[in-house]
Amino acid sequence: MKQRFLDKDWWKNTTGATAGTIIGIILTFGTTFYIENRNKAEMARKTVMITLHNLDSAIDTMEMLLQELQRRDSLFTRVCSLMPDKYEQMGNDSLILFVNTFGSHRMNITDNTAESIFSNSFEV
Repeated sequence: MKQRFLDKDWWKNTTGATAGTIIGIILTFGTTFYIENRNKAEMARKTVMITLHNLDSAIDTMEMLLQELQRRDSLFTRVCSLMPDKYEQMGNDSLILFVNTFGSHRMNITDNTAESIFSNSFEV
Protein backbone atom coordinates (compact mmCIF):
# COMPACT_ATOMS: atom_id res chain seq x y z
CA MET A 1 0.00 0.00 0.00
CA LYS A 2 2.82 2.35 0.83
CA GLN A 3 4.43 1.68 -2.48
CA ARG A 4 1.23 2.60 -4.35
CA PHE A 5 1.01 5.93 -2.45
CA LEU A 6 4.46 6.90 -3.70
CA ASP A 7 3.78 5.78 -7.28
CA LYS A 8 4.16 8.71 -9.73
CA ASP A 9 1.60 7.40 -12.19
CA TRP A 10 -1.03 7.22 -9.47
CA TRP A 11 -0.33 10.84 -8.44
CA LYS A 12 -0.38 11.92 -12.06
CA ASN A 13 -3.76 10.27 -12.66
CA THR A 14 -5.21 11.52 -9.37
CA THR A 15 -4.03 15.08 -9.97
CA GLY A 16 -5.36 15.08 -13.53
CA ALA A 17 -8.75 13.71 -12.45
CA THR A 18 -9.01 16.20 -9.57
CA ALA A 19 -8.05 19.13 -11.81
CA GLY A 20 -10.53 18.00 -14.46
CA THR A 21 -13.29 17.70 -11.86
CA ILE A 22 -12.55 21.14 -10.44
CA ILE A 23 -12.44 22.72 -13.90
CA GLY A 24 -15.72 20.97 -14.83
CA ILE A 25 -17.43 22.25 -11.68
CA ILE A 26 -16.15 25.78 -12.26
CA LEU A 27 -17.28 25.73 -15.90
CA THR A 28 -20.70 24.31 -15.03
CA PHE A 29 -21.49 26.82 -12.28
CA GLY A 30 -19.81 29.71 -14.11
CA THR A 31 -21.78 29.06 -17.29
CA THR A 32 -25.04 28.72 -15.35
CA PHE A 33 -24.32 31.94 -13.43
CA TYR A 34 -23.52 33.80 -16.65
CA ILE A 35 -26.67 32.60 -18.43
CA GLU A 36 -28.89 33.47 -15.45
CA ASN A 37 -27.40 36.95 -15.21
CA ARG A 38 -27.88 37.49 -18.93
CA ASN A 39 -31.51 36.33 -18.70
CA LYS A 40 -32.13 38.65 -15.72
CA ALA A 41 -30.64 41.58 -17.63
CA GLU A 42 -32.81 40.77 -20.65
CA MET A 43 -35.91 40.53 -18.43
CA ALA A 44 -35.04 43.88 -16.83
CA ARG A 45 -34.64 45.45 -20.27
CA LYS A 46 -38.01 44.08 -21.41
CA THR A 47 -39.63 45.30 -18.20
CA VAL A 48 -38.25 48.79 -18.77
CA MET A 49 -39.46 48.75 -22.38
CA ILE A 50 -42.98 47.68 -21.33
CA THR A 51 -43.05 50.33 -18.62
CA LEU A 52 -41.87 53.08 -20.97
CA HIS A 53 -44.40 52.05 -23.61
CA ASN A 54 -47.16 52.05 -21.01
CA LEU A 55 -46.12 55.51 -19.80
CA ASP A 56 -45.98 56.86 -23.36
CA SER A 57 -49.43 55.45 -24.06
CA ALA A 58 -50.84 56.97 -20.86
CA ILE A 59 -49.26 60.35 -21.68
CA ASP A 60 -50.72 60.29 -25.21
CA THR A 61 -54.16 59.44 -23.83
CA MET A 62 -53.95 62.24 -21.27
CA GLU A 63 -52.84 64.75 -23.91
CA MET A 64 -55.77 63.82 -26.15
CA LEU A 65 -58.15 64.10 -23.20
CA LEU A 66 -56.66 67.49 -22.29
CA GLN A 67 -57.17 68.78 -25.84
CA GLU A 68 -60.76 67.57 -25.83
CA LEU A 69 -61.43 69.18 -22.45
CA GLN A 70 -59.90 72.46 -23.66
CA ARG A 71 -62.19 72.42 -26.71
CA ARG A 72 -65.19 71.73 -24.50
CA ASP A 73 -64.13 74.44 -22.07
CA SER A 74 -63.95 77.08 -24.78
CA LEU A 75 -67.38 76.04 -26.08
CA PHE A 76 -68.94 76.01 -22.61
CA THR A 77 -67.31 79.35 -21.74
CA ARG A 78 -68.83 80.88 -24.88
CA VAL A 79 -72.27 79.50 -24.04
CA CYS A 80 -72.02 80.69 -20.43
CA SER A 81 -71.06 84.17 -21.59
CA LEU A 82 -74.30 84.36 -23.62
CA MET A 83 -76.55 83.14 -20.81
CA PRO A 84 -79.44 83.53 -20.24
CA ASP A 85 -80.97 85.49 -23.12
CA LYS A 86 -78.28 86.03 -25.80
CA TYR A 87 -78.22 82.59 -27.44
CA GLU A 88 -79.34 84.06 -30.78
CA GLN A 89 -75.89 85.66 -31.11
CA MET A 90 -74.42 82.18 -31.33
CA GLY A 91 -74.76 80.31 -34.61
CA ASN A 92 -76.97 77.25 -35.03
CA ASP A 93 -73.99 74.99 -35.69
CA SER A 94 -72.36 76.11 -32.41
CA LEU A 95 -75.57 75.50 -30.49
CA ILE A 96 -75.94 72.03 -32.01
CA LEU A 97 -72.31 71.33 -31.13
CA PHE A 98 -72.99 72.50 -27.58
CA VAL A 99 -76.01 70.24 -27.19
CA ASN A 100 -74.16 67.26 -28.66
CA THR A 101 -71.09 67.90 -26.51
CA PHE A 102 -73.12 68.46 -23.37
CA GLY A 103 -75.01 65.22 -23.88
CA SER A 104 -72.07 63.05 -24.89
CA HIS A 105 -70.04 60.85 -22.61
CA ARG A 106 -66.44 59.95 -23.41
CA MET A 107 -65.33 56.40 -22.72
CA ASN A 108 -61.72 56.08 -21.58
CA ILE A 109 -60.27 52.71 -22.47
CA THR A 110 -57.07 51.94 -20.63
CA ASP A 111 -54.51 49.26 -21.32
CA ASN A 112 -53.81 47.28 -18.15
CA THR A 113 -51.37 44.83 -19.74
CA ALA A 114 -48.30 46.19 -17.98
CA GLU A 115 -50.02 46.27 -14.60
CA SER A 116 -51.17 42.68 -14.97
CA ILE A 117 -47.66 41.55 -15.95
CA PHE A 118 -46.16 43.28 -12.91
CA SER A 119 -48.77 41.95 -10.51
CA ASN A 120 -48.72 38.36 -11.81
CA SER A 121 -45.02 37.80 -12.45
CA PHE A 122 -42.89 36.82 -9.47
CA GLU A 123 -39.62 37.45 -11.34
CA VAL A 124 -40.55 40.99 -12.33
